[in-house]
Amino acid sequence: MHSAKRMLACICVLALMCAGLLSGCSTGEPVNPAPANNATEDAPLLSGEDLKIEGDTLLAFSANTASALASTQDEAHADENICFSPLSLYLAASLAALGSDNEARAELIELLGIDDLDALAEFCHVIMQTDTTSTDATTIAFANSLWIDDEYAFRAPYAAMVENALDASLFSVDFAALDTNSQIDAWINDETRGLIEHGIETNSDTIAALINTLYFKDRWTEPFNEENRTTQAFKGERDTTEMTFVNGTIEGSSYIDEPTFTAASLELESGARMTFFLNKDDEAGPLGLMADPSELLALLNTPLQPRSVTWTMPEFVSESSLGSLEKTLQALGVKAPFDPERPGSFTSMIESDSEDFCIDRIAQNNKVSVNASGVEAASATIVEMVKLTSLVDEEDPITFTLDKPFLYTIASAEGHLLFIGTFVNA
Repeated sequence: MHSAKRMLACICVLALMCAGLLSGCSTGEPVNPAPANNATEDAPLLSGEDLKIEGDTLLAFSANTASALASTQDEAHADENICFSPLSLYLAASLAALGSDNEARAELIELLGIDDLDALAEFCHVIMQTDTTSTDATTIAFANSLWIDDEYAFRAPYAAMVENALDASLFSVDFAALDTNSQIDAWINDETRGLIEHGIETNSDTIAALINTLYFKDRWTEPFNEENRTTQAFKGERDTTEMTFVNGTIEGSSYIDEPTFTAASLELESGARMTFFLNKDDEAGPLGLMADPSELLALLNTPLQPRSVTWTMPEFVSESSLGSLEKTLQALGVKAPFDPERPGSFTSMIESDSEDFCIDRIAQNNKVSVNASGVEAASATIVEMVKLTSLVDEEDPITFTLDKPFLYTIASAEGHLLFIGTFVNA
């Protein structure tokens, strides 16, 4: 397994959405999604040994979760816009893993691509230190918090580890009280600079909530001229909608034309990039690019070439409430953390002499806003715990028109993919 420093070399890809609620540990055996989109429950996780890619930990995690999320996508929600943060999920899952034991620990650290908990704590700490940015133009900020019911307490070694590694804040609350969700909402709202107004609601059965937030804001290195806005049709999967588009030739772009897709990217002032992918198979659309983990990995690892690109791009806001990400992890073989029939999964996390705990739900809220000036995005991920009872060439510019459903990604200057999403309807 690669060291934490080598792992930071990876390009972080991302994930997709699953819809509907899964009842989790409170009702017995985890629900396993039916296979779809060429992804099966029994498919092995991608790993460094399989991929032979340098510094692949976050890359493999993101490719696996993206494909698994696509496989659990409910047909009723298949034409909805998706926005997902794999890095926020990774850090939230790490908060759980650092307090896990037995089979739950083994499954989580395999999913996260780490040898042991000490290495995981170091890796998370380095990610947060490396990616965090604060300038006049750019903000990349992480925050972590642990919420425990006031009748319980986190074990001191666990609390110390997550506080040191992930700078996590600790809160003691009454999850049965009406104002507890308001307190969590206020914390999330503050950490995401108001972009996410409402968090993920807990309930009276909740014993602990482990929360990560990620906030991103940056300006294009070459902003679009706002006077060049036009109104034109975006041909969505449901219908055609008139939208505001920004237009202009950006010399500092990158572009690639592959047999199955085209892609172009725009650079942001921090060195981050936002990349847009168009599937040449209109019927398969952006979801088709995410169905197979190996193909998705190759797509997101394809180097784009510096080109002058003439852009026609919609200004858009995309929001997603991903209410059952535990289905995604279960599809990847992570079962024990959710299983009430496997006690002792989190004895290192919560103090108790006679009770056991499991993960009931993992959920994530996201919002991405793109306009002529740049990008603003935020994510909030919650892990809910319950008791077991419950360079530009001289060629002519490439024309790149985003007037049909597309896939997009946002990667930090360090190469960590912060967000991935689909925009299929206005």
